[in-house]
Amino acid sequence: MAAISLDNIERSATLTAQVGQRLREAIAAGVFAPGDRLTIRSVAAALGVSPTPAREALNILATEGSLELGPSRSIIVPQLSIERLHEITEIRVSLEGLAAETAAALLDAAAIALIVRANDAMTAATEAHDFKLAMLRNREFHFGLYRGARMPAVGHGADLLGGG
Repeated sequence: MAAISLDNIERSATLTAQVGQRLREAIAAGVFAPGDRLTIRSVAAALGVSPTPAREALNILATEGSLELGPSRSIIVPQLSIERLHEITEIRVSLEGLAAETAAALLDAAAIALIVRANDAMTAATEAHDFKLAMLRNREFHFGLYRGARMPAVGHGADLLGGG
């Protein structure tokens, strides 16, 4: 019998996964402040989805530790303790050092230029005290490295550890 050759079926992310990713990005970008309460209805409305994927995503993020369950089943953006900040910093320095070293061997001049532009824009936004824009440009810088290193798991880990 001849071998059958078929292309893989492309699967798009579920609505729950898409909502979760958007929320992770928003948390990392500082859209929500520590202590902010998120509701299923407000998340669903903001993202144009039904309450079910919003509820599922919020529960997943609470399980991961990106969000916390508060009183009366409320969902709260957690405060970042100094201990947790040190832990996250130590892990990310190790992972990002590996990603940068790997990317340096793989990136072409155009990709390097994009990363440099993101870094320059981050610096300019920081100097202008536009910290939300600085966080966005910081994310572009780091995820440029992760893509360049061909290490998407580092980017996923960065999302779980508080951004890029």
